[in-house]
Amino acid sequence: MNGSTMLTAKQQRFVEEYLCDLNAAAAYRRAGYAALGNAAEVNAARLLRNAQVAAEIERRKKHRAERAEIRAEAVLQRLWAIATADPREIINVVTDPCPECWVDGEKHHAPNGACPRCWGRGSSRVFISDLKKLSDPALALLARVKQTRHGVEVELHDQMAALEKVARHLGMFNDKLTLKGEPENPLQLLIQQVQGSTLRVVGSTDQL
Repeated sequence: MNGSTMLTAKQQRFVEEYLCDLNAAAAYRRAGYAALGNAAEVNAARLLRNAQVAAEIERRKKHRAERAEIRAEAVLQRLWAIATADPREIINVVTDPCPECWVDGEKHHAPNGACPRCWGRGSSRVFISDLKKLSDPALALLARVKQTRHGVEVELHDQMAALEKVARHLGMFNDKLTLKGEPENPLQLLIQQVQGSTLRVVGSTDQL
C-alpha cells in the first residue's frame, strides 16, 4: 500500500499540484482548499509537514527521477549507436570493370590496371542497402531518405557529433583537458568509462 491511498482526495490533488511548480500556497489553492489572506501559505506549510503528504511527495519525486534517468539512458544509448554504427551497412561504393577492361580477349572481373580507358579505376556506382535489412544501429544512424529529381538522397547523422555528446555526458571534456600522457588521452578515457558503464559497443568498432 503506497502513501497515496492514505491521503484524502484534496491531499492527493495538493501533492499533484505542488509537484508542478513546487509552489505550496498556489498548489493549496489549486487543490480546491478555501483560503483567505495568508491562510494558503500557513495551511500549505502545515500540509507539507504532514507525514503522509511528505512521504507521497518524496515517493513521486523519486519516481520522477527514475523515469528521467531511464529517458537519459535511452538517449545516451541512441547516441552511442549512432556514433559506432557502420555507415557501410547503408551506403557502399561498388567499383566494376569498365567496358574496355579486357585482357587477352576476356573481360576482367575487376578493373584492369592496363586498361587504356579507365587505367584501373573502373566504373563506380553507389549502392544503397535495403532499409528493411538494416541493423538497429544503422537505422539510428540513418537521418533521412528522400527522392529527388536527381535520384535517391540519403542523409546520415553526424557520428563525430554523437560521439562528442557521449563523451561530454561521461565527463571527458572540460576546459582544463590536456593531451599529455597516455592516461589523459581522450579516446582512452572514453573507452575506459564506457567499459565501466552500461553502454555496449554496437556496429563496427573501426568507426572509433
